[in-house]
Amino acid sequence: MSTQLSKREKVLATVVGTVVLIVLNLAVISYFMKNQRRLRVELDAKTQQLATNKLLFADREMWTEREAWLKKVQPKLENEGKAAVNLKDEIDEVAKKTNLQVLEPQLGTIERRPQATTVFVTINAKATKEALRDFLYEMQSPERSIVFETANLQFDKDDKTMMHGVFRIAKWFATK
Repeated sequence: MSTQLSKREKVLATVVGTVVLIVLNLAVISYFMKNQRRLRVELDAKTQQLATNKLLFADREMWTEREAWLKKVQPKLENEGKAAVNLKDEIDEVAKKTNLQVLEPQLGTIERRPQATTVFVTINAKATKEALRDFLYEMQSPERSIVFETANLQFDKDDKTMMHGVFRIAKWFATK
């Protein structure tokens, strides 16, 4: 019941078979190329992670010492209700010492993070460049555990010797 294919049908079957094989090969090649690219990116990421881990492992004594120092120096949060007020008082004290005018202080809330518990105060400030530099230096001494999370500085439009700044100042407390 099978009939012989004519010459035209044989050519047509060969062309269709070739096209199907080409499309199938393109799909397989595309799949392998995507996997190769993905695996190269993963390999690069893993290689970078390995290099970072080797570097950290080589300096493990230094990191152990820093962790011990941090546990010793980082303050404990004793009174959550007064933490923002105490930070504001500390800012006011340093501002007075460095001739920085604190304008519109806003007390923040307590934020619990994996590394530390933070409390923040947002202030507008006005000072000379030198006073601002002294304020930034004094506030960020390692023993204070205080960081400037954001800072936006601009020169005063009327007096170019003065600067205005908006700062979000946070104090980091040890986690419990």
